[in-house]
Amino acid sequence: MFKSNTLHPARLFGVSLAILLVVANHLVVAADANSDAQEQIRQQERERAQREQLTPTPDVRLDQGEPATALTLLPKDESPCFTIQSIVLTGDSSPQFQWALTAANQKNDPPTGRCLGSQGINIVMKRIQNAIVAHGFVTTRLLAAPQDLNTGVLTLTLIPGRIHAIRFAPETSSRATQWNAVAAKPGDILNLRDIEQSLENFKRARSQ
Repeated sequence: MFKSNTLHPARLFGVSLAILLVVANHLVVAADANSDAQEQIRQQERERAQREQLTPTPDVRLDQGEPATALTLLPKDESPCFTIQSIVLTGDSSPQFQWALTAANQKNDPPTGRCLGSQGINIVMKRIQNAIVAHGFVTTRLLAAPQDLNTGVLTLTLIPGRIHAIRFAPETSSRATQWNAVAAKPGDILNLRDIEQSLENFKRARSQ
């Protein structure tokens, strides 16, 4: 005798119920996973927003120096301090930058004749550095080497930022060469004004 393959109604109901339970379970798991993923995305967005609020926006503008405000005035009662009678600028190409020393003597707040400590000396250096940068020498820096300030002389060392090389992109016009478009050459002290002038020269060479 042949056995019938037809499922008994009770068994059929049991199988159907089991399938529904499995499908429902998968749907619940999928819904939980989707909810967790959305919550994780929201958390990441909140953290990113907090980081953006805490991270200061970089200022790419050229620093033109700071006025002698309450924040940049020389301190009066530093200890220890040394009476500074003169400020000297030395180093490679320092004769070219002697003019920057005048920036240290801001109106009503000169450093000479004052007793300065580390904070006051840093303010003096910042004044001179700002003046150098304001004239376009954005890669030239000042250093204060170890020295005996009991002499009354503050010696600052100039470190000029020089152009190492000038390279042209392969697609650069033959008219725009180093000799007729770039207002500087390797070995020169880098000056932002020369770069701006070079860009203007490139524009003119391209239009010819």
